[in-house]
Amino acid sequence: MRGGSDGDEEDEELEPLKLQRKAASPATWAVVAQTLATLAVIFFASQLFV
Repeated sequence: MRGGSDGDEEDEELEPLKLQRKAASPATWAVVAQTLATLAVIFFASQLFV
């Protein structure tokens, strides 16, 4: 998208996982667990919203 910033955004780093904050390369189980937990929160929050 056109953002208005002139810098390269390819070098932008992602935020660390909440489960393994200090790990440079987090374990696969942590990535899957955080993703599933996030999807569950989104699902239940959308049910409350609607």
